Amino acid sequence: MKKLFVSILAAVGLLMAASPALAERDSHEWFKIAELEAIGKGDAKEVKCEHKIAKAKVVCTEGSVIINGFTVRHNGKTDYHKIAQKLEKGEKVDVDMVDGKQLLAVDGFRISDDGKGKYTIEGRK
Repeated sequence: MKKLFVSILAAVGLLMAASPALAERDSHEWFKIAELEAIGKGDAKEVKCEHKIAKAKVVCTEGSVIINGFTVRHNGKTDYHKIAQKLEKGEKVDVDMVDGKQLLAVDGFRISDDGKGKYTIEGRK
């Protein structure tokens, strides 16, 4: 009985030691920031973010959208990324924040779109 208790205690200890590594891995998963719709008028959309991220991506989920520009607002600054790309359902385009390795405290995005379809903005740490 004592050996069983020691074995269980050791297993619990291993799981607890692995938890930070698992949490670190999960923090690099993509998460949804916004769902948007392009209605064919060449609109620009403001999206609040308030996350620290290293990368963002635009994923077309329905129809076809044209992403012209992607502005990142952070710490009172703006970084403009010219995309000028048409996306069909299932296609995506990545946007690196700084060098793609640093976390950037993003306040929001301004996305200039066109076409008729739906898309998501996703982020990753």
